[in-house]
Formats: sequence, C-alpha cells, structure tokens
Amino acid sequence: MAPPRTAEVTVRWKQQLQFEGEGKGRPPILVDGDSRTATSPVETLLLAAASDLTDQKATFNAKGGNSGTLPATAPARTEKFTFARFGGFAALRVRASYSTKWVRATVAGGLGVSYRAMVMKREAIATDGSGLRDLYIPDAVEYFSPGLSLEGAVHVRVTPTLAVAIGAELWAENASIGGSNASPPTAGRFMASSAPGVAPVPIPTPQYH
Repeated sequence: MAPPRTAEVTVRWKQQLQFEGEGKGRPPILVDGDSRTATSPVETLLLAAASDLTDQKATFNAKGGNSGTLPATAPARTEKFTFARFGGFAALRVRASYSTKWVRATVAGGLGVSYRAMVMKREAIATDGSGLRDLYIPDAVEYFSPGLSLEGAVHVRVTPTLAVAIGAELWAENASIGGSNASPPTAGRFMASSAPGVAPVPIPTPQYH
C-alpha cells in the first residue's frame, strides 16, 4: 500500500481579515475575508474547483444474452478511463453586507461565463490472456457556458482584528453557448497484442461525454 500523501502549509496573519499562506517551497498567496484586497477564502476554494480529474472503469465479460456474444462486450476486457477538465470563469457580481460589533454577514450574486477544455484517455486491456490492448486518446473538446454565481458568508469576530469566516459558494453552469462536451464516435480501432499469432480485434469506440 502506498504511504498516505501529506501536505505542509504555512499561514500568517497580515492585518484585519487578511492572511498569507503557501505550501512548502511554493510562492505565497494572499486571502482576504472581506474580499477587498484579495480573493476571499470561499472564492479560493471555488478556484480550486475550476479543474477536476476523475477515473472510471468498465468491465466486459464477452457474454451476451440468448443471442450469444455481443460485439460490444467482446473481447473480454477492462476499460480504464481518465477524464480531466480545465478552465476558468468570470462573473459580474453585486455584494451586500451587514455588520455588528461581533458579526459580519455578506451575500453576493451575479452572472458570468465559463470556458472549459476536456481531455480523456481510455486504456483497454484484454482479460483473456491474449495480451490485447489499446490506448485511445481523442482530441480535446471545449465549450463556453453561461454561469450563475452565488455566495454567502458569516464572519464572527474573535477579537477586534481577527474573525472566523464560514461561507459557501455556488457556481452553476450549462454547456449551451458554443463548443462541445463530447468526443465523437470513432470507427476502425483495434486492440493489438505483441504476442505471436494473436490477431488484432476491433474494439467499439462510441461517443464519450
């Protein structure tokens, strides 16, 4: 079993609700709970969510129903998928706040647009001992999307200059302006083997999105 991954960060209080922090050996970033001089903590988390990576796996046993072996399930294999999405977004927002001596509440909302680029990889490996395999990496797809940005936060002052912030942010989008979020189907792909006497076998490659 691989050892667990750990991360070391250093955080320093600057002034008011401003903090500076960095990972070990990385340049520092400034975070401002008031969103006046730098990105807020909630917005920083949203920026981290602007990219994502996911892995999926499908298993085919080459067995069909009463009709026998189906082309889509043969040869017996596992298909491992990796999907990566990158991009960014921008929005024009309106912010309102309410403050007392110990509590400050803020809400913000607005409309914007996002850009996403997506890449994928499919690695197919036969499970019948034939050594058949195929690596499929289609061209990247990209799209633009309208978006809705909403944020709410509460700052509880521990001292006159230090507060604890709790908040949540929503970014909702739908790929409907332009581009595509799906790779087209591809014909003529084969699983091949380096073993002698093993003929290539076609592998279905439908649309992925």
